Amino acid sequence: MTDWIPAVAPILVAAAVLIVPGYAAVRVLGFRGLHAWAFAGPVSVTILAAASLISPLIGLPWTLVGPALVTVAACAVAAILRFSLRSRFAMLGLQPIGRGVLAAALAIGGALITVQFVLIVGDPENISQTFDNIFHLNAARYILDTQNASPLSVSQLTRTQSTGITFYPAVWHAAVALVAEVTGVSVGVASNAVMIAAGALIWPAGVMLLGIALFGRSRAFTMAVGILSAAAPAFPILMIDYGVLFPYFLSLCALPVTIAASLATLGLIDRSPSRGVAPWLVVLVATVPGLLMVHPAAFMAWLLLTAVAAIVAYVLLLRRRPGRRTVWLASGSLAAAGVIGLLLWRALRPGIPEDIWYPSQTPGQAIGEALTMSMERGQIPIVLAIAVLAGAIIAWRGRSTRGRLAVGFLVLLMALFVTATSMQWLWLRKIIVGAWYVNSPRLAALIPIIAIPLAAVAIVALWRWFVGRGPGRRATPGTAPYISLAAGASIALILATQLIAIPAAIEKARLMYIPTDASPLLTPDERALIDMLPTLVPDDAVIAGNPGTGTAMAYALTGVKVLHPGVVIEMTDDITLIDDEANDAEPGSAVCDALERTGVDYVLDFGTQEINGESHPYPGFQNLGRSSAAELVERVGDAKLFRIVGCDRG
Repeated sequence: MTDWIPAVAPILVAAAVLIVPGYAAVRVLGFRGLHAWAFAGPVSVTILAAASLISPLIGLPWTLVGPALVTVAACAVAAILRFSLRSRFAMLGLQPIGRGVLAAALAIGGALITVQFVLIVGDPENISQTFDNIFHLNAARYILDTQNASPLSVSQLTRTQSTGITFYPAVWHAAVALVAEVTGVSVGVASNAVMIAAGALIWPAGVMLLGIALFGRSRAFTMAVGILSAAAPAFPILMIDYGVLFPYFLSLCALPVTIAASLATLGLIDRSPSRGVAPWLVVLVATVPGLLMVHPAAFMAWLLLTAVAAIVAYVLLLRRRPGRRTVWLASGSLAAAGVIGLLLWRALRPGIPEDIWYPSQTPGQAIGEALTMSMERGQIPIVLAIAVLAGAIIAWRGRSTRGRLAVGFLVLLMALFVTATSMQWLWLRKIIVGAWYVNSPRLAALIPIIAIPLAAVAIVALWRWFVGRGPGRRATPGTAPYISLAAGASIALILATQLIAIPAAIEKARLMYIPTDASPLLTPDERALIDMLPTLVPDDAVIAGNPGTGTAMAYALTGVKVLHPGVVIEMTDDITLIDDEANDAEPGSAVCDALERTGVDYVLDFGTQEINGESHPYPGFQNLGRSSAAELVERVGDAKLFRIVGCDRG
């Protein structure tokens, strides 16, 4: 654990980047306590997104200055709204949960997630050895080098000759670049710091706020949600294991708050602490753009759940038999929102083939996984699974609109997962879940957003029985025996939810981080050679190599430029020629001209093992040790660095 001491500063900086901007804005707006803390992360994400767009337009490099300026502007807007429309932004006093209980619940959830992530990563310098992380870390490095985090420019990393504008949501990468710039740590360490800060701070507060909005405020419920926020293998652990889907992970951390803001705006939940809808509407407007700019798939989840909630709100309105004008206004608004939603659904759904991911199990198996919270072949989290089902039954039998809406949300999210992983009609499956790349892990990660609050309902019911009619009935609330019972119950819940399923998920995820000779992307020898590159090659060097074997990570980890910064890049004639003929370079040859134009003088040879078991032959990088076109510069185990000498470029 001492290896993590140097990572404390980057984690604190990451926490500041992800929390402080939004916290300042929502405090000015009038929110306090849990609401301010929960809103802080999602609003900060939107502020970072806005700053990344605005900074290059006004000539600012990507530093803390851009987010600071946008934060000041956001606070100014919040102040104007609050003080010019005081009656609409007035805040009510809330029945306090108890600051100690609230702080303890958030601290426990955050601490459990932090420990899980630290156990998974092992060492702060370790990176996720997955296909997507090749791009994610290189994109963060690209932002550092170009000082431009605009979503309109980051895609230029892999677009070598196109001049058109392409949008790529890059808030995650922008945050990582800020942490790396401020602290001076590697992009890998900065990425781990942002991951821990988001998982430990934004997620527990967000799911707690959503749970309280749906089921009310109590000390027992608050503590239960805090503990349970770290109890589901499907989130957050799965999203830092599979993919790796860092941007989607960040967007899901922010999603619960945006759902709560939608429900409050529609009048389906208690709007406390505000007197009216205005503050919640501002929060909604301030968080939805962040979802879209971090990862559109989370925005699509919000859009779907909000559409369901809007229909429920409309039906409830009609039941009250309002005036004709109100009916027409509500009907027109719902119809207009529906059209806009359908257009967004169509526009934002990625263009993917129907068979990008084949169904992997039967509907019965998929339903079983969803009901037992063991999605993606995970171990069954027994206590959580039982609590979710029991909580759903209690919520449905309670006959409240909020409770039944939560159950409906859970069924809908589980149905999406079942569709993605088992539906055989590929064309229909694409229509239904194409927004999530028909990819079941992405949909599995959505389920805990609703499942955790429902599980907390069951835990609270059990606690109330225990202290009301069970063995703890003699303990009076507020007394030492009662507090001791509550503390013991909390410890028991922690132990019960952190056994079996969570350790299994941690062990599985560790395989993607802990480097071994069988690592899918970088072995210890390959990582060691990459770390040596700044002392082996000139500052302006460009290195070729098969990116799927891990050579592309040289750019992210050291800043040394590579010919292939991603497995999938826009190819040019020069790149193709080098890939095919670098080992045949000789003075006057076409490949030497290509090497000259691209600046390539070196080749990293990491063998033929590629990420995800893929195979992409690069003939020009084979047998360099027996070619007169190259000479060995350095070798660490089987990892080799060659210099191209066949062109006689001096």
